[in-house]
Amino acid sequence: KALQGSLRAASISASLLGFARESDHAHAANLRVVIEEAIACQARDPRKDGVELIIEVPDLLVAMPPLNLQQVLVNLMLNARKAMMTRTSRTGHVLRISAAQEQDIIHLQIQDTGPGIPPAVMERLFEPFVTQATGDGATVGAEHRGTGLGLSICRDLIQRAGGSIEAQSVPGQGAAFHIRLPRANSLLSA
Repeated sequence: KALQGSLRAASISASLLGFARESDHAHAANLRVVIEEAIACQARDPRKDGVELIIEVPDLLVAMPPLNLQQVLVNLMLNARKAMMTRTSRTGHVLRISAAQEQDIIHLQIQDTGPGIPPAVMERLFEPFVTQATGDGATVGAEHRGTGLGLSICRDLIQRAGGSIEAQSVPGQGAAFHIRLPRANSLLSA
């Protein structure tokens, strides 16, 4: 197990370094490739936690640096995974990532089947230092609480790229993040 863990850590590091070198100066990202890289660089594959990953993303180029997009995706995926793991049932969880193009805008959606976001937190979700613990009825244990900076940073990175992000949630029915980003000049051929 130690050897497997070390090999996985080495693979994650190599993936991150290779991805960083390739995209140091890039201003456009292949959405599908960045999603695959974001999944690969996580310490633990979400599928090993009983999360079904559904990825419905064609080859689309978005006008956002790949490393910034990867940071946004990793944050949203980790948040969704943490939320889904707080539920009493550890099975039947779905993380759906979908994207479509409408004229010069790419619509990206990350949706989970977690417990949802409390209304008190939803009101301030993208503000710095807002966590599940800042709302009423916190559902995240201390070991899973973050600093409350991730979504604020995600919003800033997306806005710098000329895009927008918003969240929708119904308590008990999961959460969905809708991201709109400008399309890069051309689509990749499939």
